[in-house]
Amino acid sequence: VIVGAPGEQNSTGKVYQCNLKSQDCEDILLEVPHLGMTLASNMQGNKMITCGPGIEQHCDKNLYVSGICYLFDTKLHNPKNITTGYQKCLKGKVDLVFLFDGSASMKTSEFMTIKEFMIDVMKELWNSSVHFAAVQFSEDAKLEFDFNNYTSNPDPEKLLANVVHAEQITNTFKAIKFVANKVFISERGTRKEANKVIVIITDGDASDRDKGHIEAVKKKNILRLIIGIGNHLNAPESQKNLKLIASEPKTLISSKTVSMISSLISLPLKDRVILGAVGADNWAGGILEQQKDFAGERFITTPSVRKEMEGAY
Repeated sequence: VIVGAPGEQNSTGKVYQCNLKSQDCEDILLEVPHLGMTLASNMQGNKMITCGPGIEQHCDKNLYVSGICYLFDTKLHNPKNITTGYQKCLKGKVDLVFLFDGSASMKTSEFMTIKEFMIDVMKELWNSSVHFAAVQFSEDAKLEFDFNNYTSNPDPEKLLANVVHAEQITNTFKAIKFVANKVFISERGTRKEANKVIVIITDGDASDRDKGHIEAVKKKNILRLIIGIGNHLNAPESQKNLKLIASEPKTLISSKTVSMISSLISLPLKDRVILGAVGADNWAGGILEQQKDFAGERFITTPSVRKEMEGAY
């Protein structure tokens, strides 16, 4: 008789072959977390499979639990390793520029919210393949720190310690051109193999106009994500600017969710955007579906009152 004992040895897991006559059991020498959770044989009884779901794989700050199975012959010799759930760890390098609005239309409290948001995101992703730079824009674009500064000392509070609210007009398109031509370059620490992303934090109230800047940025394959914040966000002209700037599908997060942004994961789908809200609804988790034309959002979750959803994220 073959017996699975997935909780044996502090949940290391064991599989035993036992003799019914002598009532003695001998373990099969495999040490896999929760081995024996699944145990089955074929109809002929000449092969057996045992699985353990606890194999962990670390990949770029993410933890994947892929599991592993072993296929045995009748004598339980020469097990064949089967890892059907295993996926190669692909670390997507990202060079990300925060392009944030420092114009006079941005309140001091909103400007501080932007600064705190950038600090929170960099702290959350400090030990990952994402590198950061930051540019404040108003009448002119000002490089607050570049990728070289970040890799030398990835302390977001120090990197943003000397940021001063410019409080002038809002030359948004001029600033986007500045980032594309003056920041995403090797001299500023941009990595050749990295994906390029601009996170533009603004109320959309631009003083200038697009003169081919967005099309030029598209040709450089720079992804543009918009975080909208401020009193001018819902004005028709602001909405027009934001939709022009954002990459397809139009990836825009409204000021209603800016305080949650550190725990949001953006998942663009065809013709819409779905955001994962980790820890929302009393840690049960959920998703936010952006409505058409970003007129609103719909929160979707399994009610946290259900016992099995506690701490589900």
